[in-house]
Amino acid sequence: CRYAKLNPHHQIPTLRVEEDHGAASVIWESNTIVRFLASKYGPKLHGKTPEAFAAGSMWMDWSLHGSNFAPSFGKYHIPVQLLPKTSSRVMMCLDPIQRLCRPGAGSANHHMIDQVARTAPPARDIPLIRTAHAEYLTCLGKIDEHLKQTGSAFIVGDQLSVGDVPLAVRS
Repeated sequence: CRYAKLNPHHQIPTLRVEEDHGAASVIWESNTIVRFLASKYGPKLHGKTPEAFAAGSMWMDWSLHGSNFAPSFGKYHIPVQLLPKTSSRVMMCLDPIQRLCRPGAGSANHHMIDQVARTAPPARDIPLIRTAHAEYLTCLGKIDEHLKQTGSAFIVGDQLSVGDVPLAVRS
């Protein structure tokens, strides 16, 4: 399969960009594609400072983190002390039995689309749809709360950034 040669995970999205000199770049993963396109065609979308870039990236990555529905390296987390003599913390993956983190928009998005758009009505898992819908509303509520607190129409600062793109797609 030609697509499998472009993306080792055989999933969408994948972007193939033809370069002027005949070579091609292949980029997969939605947030990576957004970051690439912003770097290449709209650097202002990364913000004016490294802090603005990081703030936009945090919201992008938050929108993809896993939950008990989506397979993810970030499935369940607890804080673990990084060094005994510091207060620094690091997140560590745990066994699925320890459901300690809150669901994220990534799994809600997957299950809403999969069940409502790709699954025939008689085969749909209604409890899963209801759970995904509730999760979606919770995640969208966090975005709304942030926008109200900042008084901005944008997730970071007063202009469109890379952080707005995946959130707008999910809204």
